[in-house]
Amino acid sequence: MNDFRFALRQLLKSPAFTLVAILTLALGIGANSAIFSVIDAVLLRALPFPHADRLTMIWETAPQRPGDDRQVHSYPDYLDLRAQNHTFAAMAAYSDASTIWGTGEEAVDVPGIAVTADIFQVLGTAPLLGRGFSREDEKRDAARVVVISYGFWQRHFAADPNILGRKVTIAGHPATITGVMPSGWKFPVQDDQVNYLAPVEQLYGTASSDPLSGRGSHFLSMVGCLKAGVALRTATADLQTIAAQLARQYPDTNAGRTVRLVALQADVVGSIRPALLVLTAAVALVLLIACANVANLFLARAAAREREIAIRSALGASRFQIVRQLLCETLILALLGAGAGLLLAWWTTDALVALAPADLPRLSDIRVNGTVISFTLGVALLTSLIFGLVPAWQVSRPQVEQALKEASRGSTGGTRSHRLRAAFVVSQFALSLVLLVGAGLLIRSFAELRAVQPGFDARGVATFWQALPKSRYDSPTKQAQFFEKLLTKLRALPGVTAAGMGSPLPFSDSDRSTSFGFVGQPPPAPGMQPSASNLTTDGSYFSTMRIALRRGRVFDERDRPEAPPVLLINEAFAKQYFPGQDPLGQRIAIGPTKEKRAVVGIVANSKHSSLAEPNQPEFYLPFSQNPDGFMDLVVRTGEPVPNELETTLRRAVHEVDAQQFVPVVRPLTQLLSQTLTQSRFNTALLGAFATVAILLAAIGIYGVIAYNVAQRTKEIGIRMALGAQRRQMLLMILRQSLTMAAIGIVIGVASAFAATRLLSALLFGVGPTDLLTYAAVIVVLASAAFLAALIPARRAMKINPVIALHYE
Repeated sequence: MNDFRFALRQLLKSPAFTLVAILTLALGIGANSAIFSVIDAVLLRALPFPHADRLTMIWETAPQRPGDDRQVHSYPDYLDLRAQNHTFAAMAAYSDASTIWGTGEEAVDVPGIAVTADIFQVLGTAPLLGRGFSREDEKRDAARVVVISYGFWQRHFAADPNILGRKVTIAGHPATITGVMPSGWKFPVQDDQVNYLAPVEQLYGTASSDPLSGRGSHFLSMVGCLKAGVALRTATADLQTIAAQLARQYPDTNAGRTVRLVALQADVVGSIRPALLVLTAAVALVLLIACANVANLFLARAAAREREIAIRSALGASRFQIVRQLLCETLILALLGAGAGLLLAWWTTDALVALAPADLPRLSDIRVNGTVISFTLGVALLTSLIFGLVPAWQVSRPQVEQALKEASRGSTGGTRSHRLRAAFVVSQFALSLVLLVGAGLLIRSFAELRAVQPGFDARGVATFWQALPKSRYDSPTKQAQFFEKLLTKLRALPGVTAAGMGSPLPFSDSDRSTSFGFVGQPPPAPGMQPSASNLTTDGSYFSTMRIALRRGRVFDERDRPEAPPVLLINEAFAKQYFPGQDPLGQRIAIGPTKEKRAVVGIVANSKHSSLAEPNQPEFYLPFSQNPDGFMDLVVRTGEPVPNELETTLRRAVHEVDAQQFVPVVRPLTQLLSQTLTQSRFNTALLGAFATVAILLAAIGIYGVIAYNVAQRTKEIGIRMALGAQRRQMLLMILRQSLTMAAIGIVIGVASAFAATRLLSALLFGVGPTDLLTYAAVIVVLASAAFLAALIPARRAMKINPVIALHYE
């Protein structure tokens, strides 16, 4: 305790040193604590379900799409897997269900989830109030029921204690609220976006296009809870045996299809894990740079106290006692830095959540909690050793007689101290270069991604969707009449230059893939039938989106329901499946029914789910021959999209059907921008850490050069007295700083070549060894070293030889 009291008094005697050290450590520790709060919530914290370690995602794979190992299931396949398996205690399926609650002006769009009855048994969580679903609720003719989340109950129903049994209207049908989930309960995916759960059979069984009956309609994700003691590989073998049997029974739809099992926790965080690990490595480098900086400050301060340490040693203090006392000072600094770092992390965590992609798993769980505080204290102890032990050991055994003599002459430190301080600066520059190269690669990658042309012009285009309830639109004719009337209304609106419809819309997190074959060609081997994404559109969709027509024509009045079936293909489809041939007029058999359609046009490639994806084969079906009760509308206006457009569009819809609801109208540019959020998040954070690193490195080299100038005042005075020019003194000081920077850069380049390969999965359009990025970073670091050394170097030029020699 005496050592701590003495250490605190020593630190209070040097407030400038103490403040700089605390702020430097706060930057390093705060950055680590903030990122750890994300790591803790997303990667480390167990899912909040009983038996979370037994929860497993079940995905489908097919040889037609070899790069996609997370395909969804058909409803009949789910029923077979559920009924025939021997390794799962329970199994359930689910799908997104953004559904309209209410009618007319009182309708609202509520995001939720469509589930099968066993979801409550799988997750091991029962409603707080009421009940969940039973197998009886899976029947299409069962009374409609819904379970709502605790938050939705609070917000939408004011926590009405009599909520059970209350009637609501969902997707145009009356339903009864039978349960309320506990406070804090969240679905494993989508987190806070799940406001309710409704039976899949009731939501999708009454859709205008019934997806439940056919094995070719894949839209359900599956999750299961393994029986106690069952290994993942055993369950995989069990389900793959069932999948193989289904492939033999239903070769047209299931040939070649199998399943892949992944632990739920690993699946939820799988896509974000590489980015978080890179950011963790980045903040660790920032902490090391901060430690090197403080170690330099501490070494200079300890060297200045060499006379004091020599006296204590002469009076009998052991080396252990001196090291212990100095380490007490470093521990106090580290703890104060940790406290300031926690405050910084507390503030930056909110900024991280705001900046993070909306689909980041468990986003709402990110916060500074007890685990983060414990981690921060652990980091503080570690940093106190990192930046304190070497300097303390270095100065703890002085040459007593020499130290007292040097101190009486105003000189402190020695060759070893100078070399150690130079080594710290070299390490700072090496680590900073690794960080800067990583940030530079991500910045270049982000720029490349933004420069990608999506194949359509999103500027000035507004989008919204319309879902027609089967209760009012129970035939293709009624559906077609609604959308024809609505498009006529939209095109007549002031400021609207074009309007069309197409579904699924690009970047809407929805994809529709259908198998196909070629008329007149031998059928492919079982399981090898090709498939491609497809959209249902009208002819105006292409002009509204400004998707170029390459050959042939788009859909028009000739493509009536009774006319010969047609389709359009994109350039990638034509290149892959009709090399050296004329695709126009070729006939393609679509889907399990093998409906034969003739190619009447070829349109330009357009991105659908990611700007980074290569152009994939796609085909387009005419709405007039393939009507659907769910369509996305696209409306082209001026730039930007007028704020009042949503009211205008809602009025137009209500003029066609007063009971129809218009969800939020979104600019297409917003959907496009959302595809960049993950890349923007990675780039912004790594860029911020790299900026902190280069500032710390510059401060480090400034401190070393300034200290050396102060210690070499006598030498500089003698040189100038003997005729050395001030310019020569300037070059001598700059040479010293640039030599340290150059050594650090060389080491950093070698390290970066190895480290940046970890970034490969996050890069687009640029390689991990991009020479332009390396050259730019070297220039930036060399410039920083030059500017940091220039101030003390100019100070050395102004030394008066007479005054300098006077101290001698």
